[in-house]
Amino acid sequence: MRQRLFVIALLAGLWPLLAMSQLTNESLVCSVDGPELDKYRYLRAMSFDAVGLPPATELYDALDEVPDVPEEMIDALLNDPLFAQRVVRHHRSLLWPNIQNVNFFVASAALTRTNEPGGFVYWSRNRATAYRGAAIGCLDEPATYDADGVIQTTSYTDPQTGVTSEREGYVEVTPYWLDEGETIHICAFDGQAQSVSPSGVTCSTRAGLSDVGCGCGPELRLCRYGGTMNQTLADSFQAEFEMRIAGIIADNAPYTEMFTGKTAYVNGPIVYYLRYQVERHANVRLSPVSVDVDSLPDLHYRDADTWVKIELPEQHSGVLTSWLFLMRYQTNRARANRFYNAFLCQPFSPPTGGIPFDEAAAHVADLQQRSGCKYCHSLLEPSASYWGRWAENGAAFLDPIDYPALREDCLNCALYGSQCSSECRLYYVTNPISEEQEEYLGMLNAYEFRRPEHMINVDVGPDVLALTAVVDDRLPVCVSAKTAEWLLGRRVDDQDKPWIKQLANEFVAGGYSFRDLAKSILTSSTYRRVQ
Repeated sequence: MRQRLFVIALLAGLWPLLAMSQLTNESLVCSVDGPELDKYRYLRAMSFDAVGLPPATELYDALDEVPDVPEEMIDALLNDPLFAQRVVRHHRSLLWPNIQNVNFFVASAALTRTNEPGGFVYWSRNRATAYRGAAIGCLDEPATYDADGVIQTTSYTDPQTGVTSEREGYVEVTPYWLDEGETIHICAFDGQAQSVSPSGVTCSTRAGLSDVGCGCGPELRLCRYGGTMNQTLADSFQAEFEMRIAGIIADNAPYTEMFTGKTAYVNGPIVYYLRYQVERHANVRLSPVSVDVDSLPDLHYRDADTWVKIELPEQHSGVLTSWLFLMRYQTNRARANRFYNAFLCQPFSPPTGGIPFDEAAAHVADLQQRSGCKYCHSLLEPSASYWGRWAENGAAFLDPIDYPALREDCLNCALYGSQCSSECRLYYVTNPISEEQEEYLGMLNAYEFRRPEHMINVDVGPDVLALTAVVDDRLPVCVSAKTAEWLLGRRVDDQDKPWIKQLANEFVAGGYSFRDLAKSILTSSTYRRVQ
C-alpha cells in the first residue's frame, strides 16, 4: 500500500512535466518569470526597449562604480529623442497608420505622355475626346493661336479608323512636380492655365473636368503625372500623424493631448494639395477642408522636407480627427471601433456562447435594435456619432452653419422627388429604404436612429468620448496595460491586474505623463524579472 501511494505521489509531481513534454508547441510556452537581471543586463534590456540600441561602453564602465543602474541613466534613455520614435512605433501597432491604398487623385486628371520625334509630349487620355474628338494626342509642334488667343487646330483623319479629330500643338511649361527651370511639352488644350473657362466654370472644381475651356491650370497644378504623387501624399500624411505623437512624447505633454490636441504639421505636398488640388482631385472627401487654407504657410509642392507646425481650429480632437486617422478608418463605426480597441481595450466581439437571436427583430433597420447586431451596435452607434461631423470616406469637416442637423433643401428633395444636390445625397438622409428611416428625412446622416440623449454626441466631437473614458478610468488602465505589454514583451494577465491598476493610478496622479508611465514599468521588479 505504501509503495502504491509513493508511486501515485511521484506521478502527481511529474505529471506537469510529462504533460508539457507532450505539447507539440512546447517551445512556444512561456516559462515562469525568472530571477531579476543583474545591473548590466538590466541596463542592456532597458536601452534596447527605450531607444532600440545597446548601451554605450562607457555606461557599462560606469556601472562598475555603483550598486545598480542609477536613476539618471534611466531618465537619459527616456529623454532621448529615439524614445519618442520608439513610442511612435508602438502606436503604429495600435492604430495601423497605413493609407497607401487611398487614391488622392481622380483618373480624369491624370496625364500620360507620348514619345514623339521631338521628345515626350504630355496629354490627358481621359479628356482627349472632349478636346480633340478622339483619344489621341496633339501635334509634335508648338501651338498656334488666333488674334483672340484661341488655340488653332488641324484636322486629322485616322487612316485605319476613319475618325476625324482636331489636333493642336503643344506648349512648354514648368510643372509643379519638377524643379524650377525644368520644362515639359504638354498639349495646348491640356496646358490651359486660366482659372475660369469661357463658359464660366471654375476650373479647380470637378465641373472643370468636363469643360473644354479648362486645362491643368498654372504649373499644371490641376493635373498629375505618374503614381509617385499619390505615394508622396500618403507618406506625408503618415509622417504628419507620427509627428503629432512624437511631439507629445518629446515635450512630455499629457497623454490626453493625443485626443484633445490642436497642433498639426504640414509640408509642401500637403499644403499644395489642400490649397490647389483637393476640390478637383480628391477621390476621398477632404472638402470642406478642416483648416483655414488661407492661413497655411507659403510652401510649394517641392518643399517635401520642410515641415511647419500649425494650430488647428477648435473642432479638432488630436489624432482622432487627423487626416490620416480619418482616411485610414473611413466610416464612423470603424473610427469608434479602432478607438475602443487601441485605447480602451474593449474590442467589439460576441460573447462566449454566441449572440441570442430573435426572429421578430431580425429585420429592424436600427442596428441598435436588430437581433444579432444590437449586442455590439447598442454601444458602437452612439460612440460612432462622436465623429458625426467628419465626413466618411474622407476627412472633411461638416460645420453646423453649412450643414445643420436638418436641412430644408435636403428634406424637400427627399419628400417631393426632385433632384437632390450632391451634398444632400452624400451627407443627409434622402433615400430611405425602410419606413423607420422616413422620420429622419433631411437630417444629417449622423443623427439617424440616434436616441435623444445621444444627439449631442454629433456636435461635441470624439475628444469628449476620450475624456469620458479618462474620467471613468478605462483609458488610463488600458494605456497602462498596453504599454506594459509593449515593454515586457508579453501579454498581461489576471495576476498583473493589481499592478496595472497601480500603474494607472500613478499615470493619472502624474498628469498623464507617458514618459513617467514607461519609467514606472522599466523600474518595476516585474520588468526586471521578465527581461
